This record gives sequence, C-alpha cells and structure tokens, in this order.
Amino acid sequence: YRNNSLEEYPLHLACQNGQIEVVGRLLQEFSPVTLEHDMNRWSPLHHAAWHGHHRIVELLLRSKRFSVNAVDNSHMSPLHLAALGGQSEVVRILLDCPDINVHAKNKDGKTALDFCQQNPNRDWQLCTELIEKFLQKPLEKIKICLADGSTIELDLVSGPAETTVRQLHAQMMTRLRLPDEVSNVFGIWICSKSVRIQLNPDHKPVQFLLNWKRYASELTTIPNESSLRNPSVSSSPTLNSNSEEAQLWWSRDTLLKIEFEQRLRIPHVIHLLFLEAYQNYLLAFYPCTDEDAIEFAVLMMGINEKQLDDKLWEHFFHNDSNNLSLLIPAEKLKRAGVVYWRRTILKRYKEVFMDDTTMQNRPQLSLYLKMQFLNLAQNLTSYGSSFFTGEHEYRGRRTSVFICVNDVGVHLINRITKLQEYSFSYQQMTFTIETEAQSTLEINVKDNKNVNRKRSSNSTNSTHNKNFKNSIFSFSSLSNKQSNKIDRPLTSSPASLSSTLTNSLNNNNEFQQRSYNRHILYTKQNFLIYHLMSNFAQEHGSFI
Repeated sequence: YRNNSLEEYPLHLACQNGQIEVVGRLLQEFSPVTLEHDMNRWSPLHHAAWHGHHRIVELLLRSKRFSVNAVDNSHMSPLHLAALGGQSEVVRILLDCPDINVHAKNKDGKTALDFCQQNPNRDWQLCTELIEKFLQKPLEKIKICLADGSTIELDLVSGPAETTVRQLHAQMMTRLRLPDEVSNVFGIWICSKSVRIQLNPDHKPVQFLLNWKRYASELTTIPNESSLRNPSVSSSPTLNSNSEEAQLWWSRDTLLKIEFEQRLRIPHVIHLLFLEAYQNYLLAFYPCTDEDAIEFAVLMMGINEKQLDDKLWEHFFHNDSNNLSLLIPAEKLKRAGVVYWRRTILKRYKEVFMDDTTMQNRPQLSLYLKMQFLNLAQNLTSYGSSFFTGEHEYRGRRTSVFICVNDVGVHLINRITKLQEYSFSYQQMTFTIETEAQSTLEINVKDNKNVNRKRSSNSTNSTHNKNFKNSIFSFSSLSNKQSNKIDRPLTSSPASLSSTLTNSLNNNNEFQQRSYNRHILYTKQNFLIYHLMSNFAQEHGSFI
C-alpha cells in the first residue's frame, strides 16, 4: 500500500516488519519520537493492521497509547486498512475495542465494510461477516434531557468515545421531526448544579460526562455562604464534586438570533423555548419590573388552564400561598408579599381573560400565549444569555454575581438579591482577560449608566432591538492589558510649563476616570466568557 522510508520511525518500522520484541522494548522506553505518526500520518497501529501482525495490534492496544480510530491523510483508520487487506484476525481484534468506530468513512466516503465487500476472496468475505455481525449488535445509548421533563435516548453511532455532538444533534432533529431550517435553534449542553456549557459540534459528549467532575472543579469557584452575605470574605475555591452530576440537555442555542427566533411558528419548538424561558424567569435570570412579572404570571395562568375560570385560580392561591412561587420569582414574592401579588395578579387575569371574550375565543390559545410569553421575555436584556458564576469588583466593593452574556452585552445579577446590578452593551465597553494566580476578566466602560432592562423601547420585532440608549461608544477588545502609565512630556521649558501642568491634571483625571469605570470579574470561567463575548462583539462589527 505504501513504500516510504521509516528509518526515522523505529516503532513504526518494527510494527511493519512484525518485530514484536522490538515493539515491546520501544513501548517501554516511551520515547516521544516512537509515538509520533509518520509522514503519511500512519500510527504504529496502522502499520501493524495493514501488514496483519495481529499480536502487535493487541500489544499496541493494551498499551492504551494509540487511538483505534486514528486516521491518516486519506482518513483511513486501522480498521479500514485491515479490511482493505483482508486481515480478518486484525479486524476481529479491532472490533473488540469498545471505542471502535465501525461507521468511519475515508475521504471517498467508504467504510471498512465497503472495502471488504468488494473482494470475493475468502479472507475478505470473513472480514465482511465479522463487521456485519458487529453491526447487528444493539448500539449503546445516551440520554438527552428536554425542558418539558422528558428524555430521549440516542444511539452512540460511533461508539461511546467517538460519537460527536453533531451526530447526536442530527438524531435529535429526526426524533423531534424538526425541519432543517430550524437546526440552529437548539444545541446540546452539558449541565450540572454549578456549570452549564454548550458543546461544540465536534465535541465528544461521553468524554465530557466521564471527566465532568474534574472539568466542573476547574471551571467553578463556589462562594461559601459567609462570602455571599459578607462580600469582604473571600470565596472558597473548592467545589463539592459529588453534587456535580452532569446531564446532556437539548436547549436554546446561545448564538440564536432574536430576529430569527421571533419568526418561529412550529408548535413544538415554541413549546420548548417557552419552557426554558419560564424556568429562567422563575430563577430570576431575567430581571424585570413588577408590571412585567404580573404579565408573565397571567400568561402562565392562561397557558395552564384549558377552561378559563378566575374562581379556580382564586381558590388555587388561597389554598396554598406557596402556589404563587410557580408564577413569581422567589425574591420578588418575598419583597412585595403574597397579598399584593395575589390581589394584583387576579385583577389583571380578569381583565385579560374574563372581560375580553376575544381572548377566550382565540384559536390555539395556548400556543398564542406561549408566543406572547416569549415575546415579553425576548424584550428583556438578559434573555438568551449563557449564565456563569463569579464575583464582581467595582470601586473596592466585591459581590457574588451571575454573569449573563448574550447578543446584547454583559449583565451582572446579584446572587443574593437577584437584582440586576449592571448591564453593559458591547458598544459601551472594552474587555481584557488576565490569567494570573486568580483568573480575572476586566471590563472598562465609557460611563457607568446601566442599560435599560428592555432591549428596545420599540416593538420587539424591530431590527434595532440590540441597540441601547447609552451604547454610543465603539467597542474594541484588547489582547493585552493596557498600561496605566501616564507619559511624561519630553520637555519642561517655562513656555510649556502651564500646558504641562494642565495636561498632567487632565491625564490624572483620565486615570481616575478609567479606574472609576473599571469592573473586574473573578471567575474560573473567564475563558468561556471571553470567547462568547468576542463572538457577539464580532457580530456587532466593531471587534478588533
């Protein structure tokens, strides 16, 4: 199949020549040179498989240093080569590997089965029988959670170690019977108690699940209770890894554009987006006014009651005051009190549903109300955010916050009060990243005026929903932290002394202003946050 010199690759050469003792010795030496792929990206396993040295194949696999699914320049795996060469014993050994990807295709789109099926000779037909028998085995499964509480089991089509998010996403689209034009609406996320991360299409989710406790520990700083109540107390860097059991979720894609989402009309898509928005609203990830909260509550009541009846809801509220927590975020409920919310919500409910016959007679009322709920949520600045945890320092004060990043900007929600403390658009700020003993992300804003909770004062269908009243300054991201050094004048002649003093005072004021407008985020997730912010900033056309 190939005749290239392997003098610089002693392990590869020994595998090609069937020198099992030499292979064993070289593996013990563990020299980096012996483990590299050769000039055609063949690993030692490729050579042993192609030449039919099955005992060497077993030895290499036992060493656990070589991927059974490694591919060369033509995307040929060891299984491809063994099937092409009719090496049935090697095929048998490779198929026993739990991570084997029997569905892998080379650059021409051919699988290992395609190669051996083409040859009528006995050895190749034996390879065909082995692979076909393997394909009859039931595939291992993996569960994906949905916002409605259901789960869907998907096939690990390329084995546990090699199945990608892209493959699972395609299966989800098929299982949910969703058209290709909405393939960008949902992504696959890995979530635990403290961390939520959207996986990339090429990520291998089983590997993330197996290593998740380590990842979660590396990505999370959990403030202890005393630091939450007293921000001067430093956060604990430790994480209770036993509580970080991860699951895969089918959730809204963090890069989904609001304008596209508002055009969606597929009922099941609307339903899942609504449930996700409802859950985030109750968790206070969507800070809003009391008036908005009343609208959200009334919409939920209409969605959950097939037969509209204010008496039923009145009984529901009086029967158990905790029932209001299904409609109002806990901190809001605590601040205004049960009596206020019960009275105000019921009054608004009657206005919307009982006094308006057009609403009662509207076709597909539940779908319509879910769309109205989403429309209201989409108008809030933090809608569609990815949520991270960390600490925010500003003017010497440090608080524990949720860091919300979306297409609008960065929004900081106090983890205790659940109030939105700061919100800055990409046009308003620059940001830098530092990796020292404690990872930090620094945000510098031209002014400290908060962005409105609303994306726009106009209709949410406006194409300008992402702009803010205060977002008037261009964005620039700095790859290195800028120096605060004030340049001295080159001369100090009497004629320029007055000017020098004036410039010095101005520079000092500018320095103080920069410090005044500097916000520092302490979080182990700073690289994820920075990457996401950079993606959104580029969409605004001002990222450099």
